[in-house]
Amino acid sequence: MSFLVIDASSSGVAGDMLIAAFLNFKNMSFRDNFCNTFNEHLSRLDPDFNCEWHLVEKNGISGIQMITEAKKRFSIEKLKEFIPELSQKLSLNSYSQSLAETAFNCIVEAEKEVHNIKNENSTLHLHELATLDTMFDLLGFAYLYQELDLVKFKTIILPIAVGGGTITISHGATGVPTPATISILKKSNLYVKGGPIENELFTPTGAAILSTLNSKSELFLPIMRIKQSGLSYGTKYFDNKGVSGLRVLIGEPPESFIHDEVKIIETNVDDVDGEILGYLFELLYDKQLVLDLSIVNTITKKNRPGFLIKAIVLPENAEKVIRTLVEELGTLGIRISTSSRHVIPRDIQKKSVSIDNKTEMIHLKLGLLGKNVVSEKVEYEDIKRIAKKKKLTLKEARKLIYSELSNRDE
Repeated sequence: MSFLVIDASSSGVAGDMLIAAFLNFKNMSFRDNFCNTFNEHLSRLDPDFNCEWHLVEKNGISGIQMITEAKKRFSIEKLKEFIPELSQKLSLNSYSQSLAETAFNCIVEAEKEVHNIKNENSTLHLHELATLDTMFDLLGFAYLYQELDLVKFKTIILPIAVGGGTITISHGATGVPTPATISILKKSNLYVKGGPIENELFTPTGAAILSTLNSKSELFLPIMRIKQSGLSYGTKYFDNKGVSGLRVLIGEPPESFIHDEVKIIETNVDDVDGEILGYLFELLYDKQLVLDLSIVNTITKKNRPGFLIKAIVLPENAEKVIRTLVEELGTLGIRISTSSRHVIPRDIQKKSVSIDNKTEMIHLKLGLLGKNVVSEKVEYEDIKRIAKKKKLTLKEARKLIYSELSNRDE
């Protein structure tokens, strides 16, 4: 599996910086269309909204910068309503929409904690985050995450520079990182570090976005061959004080087996039905918390028929999976063990196939051993989508797709 590395070790992170960094991977025409699309949809909600991308140079190094303007303020309830509405207009899939919704909820929950709001009927204001800038950051990131198919990468986030000192917000002077950012960080697996200047470098929106990703925090770059890179700058300029741009890197691991560790989480249940188990399956996979999940019929204590549930997860997701199992199943005991595994590198290629004389895009997952392709498989979601669209059985759709791929190879 290839790596996506987010390096904010001297730049910090804001939502617009993430968007700008990923725009490096697309050409000028795409960047223009991206801004035009968001201007079209968001200006209907706030006539003053506008976003533009610029190629700028700081300290002699060029990178992309996003400039946004938004004046109208909205309530939390209204902003929350905008996410599914705009997701539909932007053709976001369920996972991408979930990224935006989860990040927004992170911000809201952080503000509730900061202001000690426990009553659902209490009024909460987002102040600086109440404009469409926030919607642009969350949905713009989700849009690019989907467009670049970044879900296929193993995401690694290096320690994030938060800055230091104090800044003035709507409630007055506060330390850096701000209370809202700290609240989000406490519930994430992100590593942070102070400096390199006395100013805010890591915003609540940036923290919320990164905390929603299925990522691993590492101190250093993994062993990899860098294939692509992107650099972005925020709107603040610190005049060569050790603050560089935000870097995003895409790289490939060595051409051999990948060695890592996983957690194996097990529990036995004998008092849940098929609907609960089906929902659990969807929940864990939709949130991308598990690498694999199996449910096996078994006999439990007192000769009761039951189920053995086994989840293979990345170490950073173990606590979330355990909590989900307890909340959804009501189980009172969970076993957890650590296991080493060998994984062959994988690559996912986008290919076009002709079905009923119409072009369909599919994702082909390749298993690589050195330079040799040892397995090829079309993503199930693509087969399912084409089967529904063409009103075919899954078998028929799969046969047509593989036949088309075979004919092209010949």
